[in-house]
Amino acid sequence: MQRSLKLSGIFMVATAWCQFCLAEPLPAGIYPYALPCDQGVWDISGHSEYCEYGGALDDICLDMVLAQDGKGKFTGTGSGSAYYSGVDFDFHATVAGSVKSDGFATFKLNLTGSAYYGGDTYDFTGSGAFTGQADCQTLMLVGTVRGKACVSGYGCASSAPGEATLDLPAGMNGSWVLTLNVPTDGAELITASVRLSNAETLQMTAKTKYNASTDTTGISASGDKTSSLSSGAKIKAVVSGADFGIDALSGKILGQKLTVTP
Repeated sequence: MQRSLKLSGIFMVATAWCQFCLAEPLPAGIYPYALPCDQGVWDISGHSEYCEYGGALDDICLDMVLAQDGKGKFTGTGSGSAYYSGVDFDFHATVAGSVKSDGFATFKLNLTGSAYYGGDTYDFTGSGAFTGQADCQTLMLVGTVRGKACVSGYGCASSAPGEATLDLPAGMNGSWVLTLNVPTDGAELITASVRLSNAETLQMTAKTKYNASTDTTGISASGDKTSSLSSGAKIKAVVSGADFGIDALSGKILGQKLTVTP
């Protein structure tokens, strides 16, 4: 009886071990996952416009071209014009700011230009600060702006915070696609990519680890360090089944933290 119990125990241990050694490998293939804007990644690089008519300023319109890096920080330049209380303004602008998780954006403006009144021209300087959030329904940055303007010979004036909306660059709605490329069955080293809604693509390399007891695979991906856009990107995911269905995903892309629990 004792011998048969020992043999039974050995058989059980061997069976449990073989559940891991005989587990089916992950199938080769390309696996895309589309993520909606409420789990979005925002890249506001490109052309953005802010125009307001009949607001705190009688009329103002500002065109900007922005460039965002892999950490979510952006800079840009622009030009615009405004009209307030009989005074016309023309100006150039420099912009610096950042986009964080959930599309929250902040940036500061510095303006230099000219003011025209009564046939005379005056030097003009100004500054502004915007705080808001990307809205994937309206395709705008929606928030508040405040500013300060100085005209040579007349002094300076500040504005109270007011509502403001800025157009998002063309194609940007926050949605994105994660694609896993598994070259061979059971591959532990794979490639991955993140394609943003504006067609920008981040290249990544990834490692996989299969857990036979839960029939899940862990994915750990890192961005291409030679690319200013991809550098710093990290994704960890748990997938299961032959179709690699996502059970959980977390990480950081373009400086924005992500947590996805389908």
